[in-house]
Amino acid sequence: MVLGLLGVLSDLFDGIIARRLNIDTERLRKMDSNADIVFSIGVVFAIFIVERTFLSYLSEVLFLLSLELLTYFGYWIKFKKQLSNHSYLTKLFGLIILINFCMIIVWSNFSFFNFLIVFGILSYLDGFAILFKLKDWSVDNKSVFTLKNKDRLCM
Repeated sequence: MVLGLLGVLSDLFDGIIARRLNIDTERLRKMDSNADIVFSIGVVFAIFIVERTFLSYLSEVLFLLSLELLTYFGYWIKFKKQLSNHSYLTKLFGLIILINFCMIIVWSNFSFFNFLIVFGILSYLDGFAILFKLKDWSVDNKSVFTLKNKDRLCM
């Protein structure tokens, strides 16, 4: 659990520090997105190892992973580049993953897991909407509702 907390904190602060030092680049943001995926998959495997009852949620986990893959493939097909939105819903989804991780590891409590699934779906729906609305690829799209530059949008 300590490693999970350290991973989330480092993910949170690496972006803040990079922006403050003015060294955040498109490449670093894409690498950050890749690290987020690897970290999330690692958290899922850690829960499977520690808490065997998590296997009863395998279909929900696979569904969310399939949404992740669909989003990535959609960005590759449309833009020939990887997804790197860093949206508000994705950040909230990450926080909910952390809360669920702690509840499951410490107390074997799955009471908010359905909440995680719902926010995961909402996060991916926002990602799909951004994908369909963007004309040109860009990083750090906070939400489909915050897209404003008409030159970058499909109408």
